[in-house]
Amino acid sequence: MMKEDEVLTPFFQPIIDYSARKIVAFEVLARWRRAGKWCSPAADFNLHNDVDREMLHFAEMMHKVKMMVRAHADFFAVVDYLSFNININNADQRVISCCQDFLSCGYQGRIMIELNEAQDIAADRAISQLLEKLNGMGVMLALDDFGNGYLSFITLLRFNFSVIKLDKSLILNAQQARPKAVIQHLTDLAHELGMQVVAEGVETLAVAEELRRINLSLMQGFCFGKPLSFAEVLSAFGSRMTRH
Repeated sequence: MMKEDEVLTPFFQPIIDYSARKIVAFEVLARWRRAGKWCSPAADFNLHNDVDREMLHFAEMMHKVKMMVRAHADFFAVVDYLSFNININNADQRVISCCQDFLSCGYQGRIMIELNEAQDIAADRAISQLLEKLNGMGVMLALDDFGNGYLSFITLLRFNFSVIKLDKSLILNAQQARPKAVIQHLTDLAHELGMQVVAEGVETLAVAEELRRINLSLMQGFCFGKPLSFAEVLSAFGSRMTRH
């Protein structure tokens, strides 16, 4: 019998359109129950060359969320996309089959794969081909933690990203003149390239208002909701998630 701390459980954190005051998407995060507490992946989870472990967890996560989508179609009908984070260095062609299987469940939105900008993806031919196949299937790509690494602009030019997620280290200081100027320029650049921008780590309404004033309305952070189990998501947000 599987031990409690061996069960992967999908948690959901809302991504909101602050200007419209509505939830538009969810990031799906892996959690395990350990010593009575919900925990993130262990520190060694994203080690290089651990492809089987990464893919096992990714496939399990996608399958469990697919079952939730089938069981709660009305709830997910108004979700623009569901976002899954993966260490692409630890991925293989099984990502493709997982996404294909998920898209067969009748979900009318899109799925998005988040890649950390610090990962050296532009120079890896196999990874490049994998991302091109995902794009060809209609899977959205997001560059996570943007502004906290050194491959940002090379990666933006090389791949067809739909979304950039600005790193919380920038967002936390959004009320200061210099960080605010950087956020403004990155947001303008992304919009010029036809990409959406999500501000990560928004913790206060004061920061949210500052971001709204510079035309950045997609936000994620504890100000709007921490990662929750699906039962908690239904309780907290179910009444808002209706088609108008």
